[in-house]
Formats: sequence, structure tokens, C-alpha cells
Amino acid sequence: MELSTVFFSYAFPPLKYPRSIQVSHLARYTEYPLRVICAEEKSPRDESLTALLPSELEVHRFPRETWLSDGLRSRLPMCFRFPDLTAGWARQVGQKMVERQLISSNETLVTFGNPMSDHLVGLDIKHALGVPWIAHFSDPWVDNPYLNFTKRSLQKVLLLEREIIENSDYVVFTSSETEALVMGKYPAEWKHKSLVIPHCYDASLYPKKSLVPNRKVTFRYLGNLYGLRSSRYLVDGVEAFLRLYPQYKESISFEVI
Repeated sequence: MELSTVFFSYAFPPLKYPRSIQVSHLARYTEYPLRVICAEEKSPRDESLTALLPSELEVHRFPRETWLSDGLRSRLPMCFRFPDLTAGWARQVGQKMVERQLISSNETLVTFGNPMSDHLVGLDIKHALGVPWIAHFSDPWVDNPYLNFTKRSLQKVLLLEREIIENSDYVVFTSSETEALVMGKYPAEWKHKSLVIPHCYDASLYPKKSLVPNRKVTFRYLGNLYGLRSSRYLVDGVEAFLRLYPQYKESISFEVI
């Protein structure tokens, strides 16, 4: 019997999320027949993200519509958006997956968080069908310094995260530091089910060019700054580094894009 895999990920191309790119790379190189369950919404899109996906890839998109924007909903009390803004959509889609037989007991399910409610779908389907289940944590959850929990919601998230890790067959992290941070809260015998798949890039997308020697080393940040994320930490770090090693002032540069 040929093995097959089902990815459940809110973000997937052409939706323009960092998670879309990450999950699409894993989809491209998955060796087994693959079915992807993802969201369809009114948000920025980039059709070029789909260009590298296998033509035979089976993708099922489920619309998510809300009467309030996510920006407004994020201001509501936690009880109205627990554990995150996509929870209602995710649990409904999980039920439809079982009803429409988009997942079967002999298939492997992989859920991707963030958003972490994707893993609640994995938990539901694990209980319903007993499928092999891999929970992919691109970010920590309970231990995430960028998430503000109330005392009550923190206790609920602690219980949910523990249930997810206990019931999943494997837990994937993107760095050994994240793995140690998250798994350090749990019994040592659970360590065997965790593994690290670091962020990487597809070398074929970057053709080799003749390099011109450059005596200056450039450190470049390409990303977003929002909420508690601030460039202040980078600036403070650079200043501290140059105070310790002033001789490198003319040989390195830092860019934020």
C-alpha cells in the first residue's frame, strides 16, 4: 500500500504569508502522494509562490470569512478569540475533512502552527481516526515572548500544548533552541518524538554567479517589525559589539529591509 500524507496548514500559496513559503517547500519535496488542506481568504496574494509546486498536488481550499477584520478581532477579549483568530474556521474544516473523507486512518497527518489552532485539528482527527500525526511548531506557543496571555488563558494553553505534544507521534521544531525550550517542560521520555528541521532555502532558486571580492561583510535583516518586535534590540547589539570591537567599524555593515 502506497503511503500518503495530508498537510493541514492555514497558510499556503498563493496566500502571501511566510508560513506559505515554508510549507510549500516541504510540499515540493515530500516523497509521498500529498493532499493539502488550507484557507482561502481576502488577503494579499502572490501567484508566483505556486509556480514551483508539483502540478499533481491535490489542494483543497476552504474559505474563511469574518464579519470583523482580524485587526479589530485581535482587540476583543481572549475568550472571543481563543486560542487564536482562526480557531473557529480550523475546527469546522477539520470536521469537514472527516465527513468528506479528505483524511483516512491509513494516511499521515501533518499540522502546521502558527496559527496554533491548526494543531487542534490534528488533535481532533487523531482522536477520531487514530491517524499518525506530526505537529510542526514553527514557533513556540506557551513560551512565545510575543504572545500576551491572561493568567486564565495561559493555563488553558498550557493544557492544550501538553495534550498536543502527548498525543502527536512526532513534534517538529525549526531550531534546537526552540526544541529545548518547549520540550524542557515535559517528561524526558517524550524527547524521542521531537526532531528539528531547520529553515532552509532551495539552492536551485539562486543560480551561481561570479562573485566580486568584497572586503566588507554585510549583515542584512529582511522581515517585518510589528507589535513587540523592535529594531531596538538589533541597534543595541550593534552598538555593544562596536564598543567591544571598534576595529571592525569599517569592515562590517548592517542593513534592515
